[in-house]
Amino acid sequence: MKAIASLFSNLKPKELLANLLGKANEPKIISRKNNCGNAYFKVYDPQTRWKGTFSSEGEVRIWLEERYHSRF
Repeated sequence: MKAIASLFSNLKPKELLANLLGKANEPKIISRKNNCGNAYFKVYDPQTRWKGTFSSEGEVRIWLEERYHSRF
């Protein structure tokens, strides 16, 4: 439960609401910017309770594809 709380602790109210209203099985993806202004993505998979950080949208897409194909 701490993993989920820490993942959502920095969310803006609008992002929190969107994540809470989303389907429970779907991965949660949050985009952020670091101190230098570079984008990064925090992800959480509620099915496996895995969380991670990616430095590009392309890496997130690859992770989503691998996640999808590993289930079928």
